Amino acid sequence: MIYKTKKEFKVNTLNLSDTGVFLASLNCFIIPIGADEEDLSKIIFEALTKSRSVNFEDAPNPKELLVTLREKSFSSLYKNSTSCSIYLQENKVSIVPKNYSNKSNSLVHDNDRKVEIENFSKLDLARQVIKLLSESSG
Repeated sequence: MIYKTKKEFKVNTLNLSDTGVFLASLNCFIIPIGADEEDLSKIIFEALTKSRSVNFEDAPNPKELLVTLREKSFSSLYKNSTSCSIYLQENKVSIVPKNYSNKSNSLVHDNDRKVEIENFSKLDLARQVIKLLSESSG
C-alpha cells in the first residue's frame, strides 16, 4: 500500500492472511516526495518482497501501525493522502488507486483507474505509481 501525503510517500507492506484479507504490516518505508524515482522504485520492491502469508490473528496493533506510519489516525491519513495498492503476480503488476469514502470512513478501490503492466521494470512501476497518485483527487 502506498500513501502520498503533501510531503512524503509512505510505503506499507501488505500481507495476505489465511482468511484471504490483506493486512498491513509494520514494514513501512517513508521517503520524501522529491526523492529520486530510483529510490522510490527500490522501496516499492523491498516492500513487495517482504509481503508474506500470515495468520489473521497476527495482524499488528493499529496503534503500533500508526506510530510506524507517523500518523495520528487512519482517518487523517486517508483524508490527507492519495493511495494505491500494488499486487504482483509473476511478471504482471496491478496498481489499484484507492479513494476515501466519507460514508464508510475508509478507502475503497477505484477499479476504473486500475493499471496493469506486464514485463515491467522497477522504474516503470515507480513512475506509474507517481502518476496515478498525482492524478488522484484523494
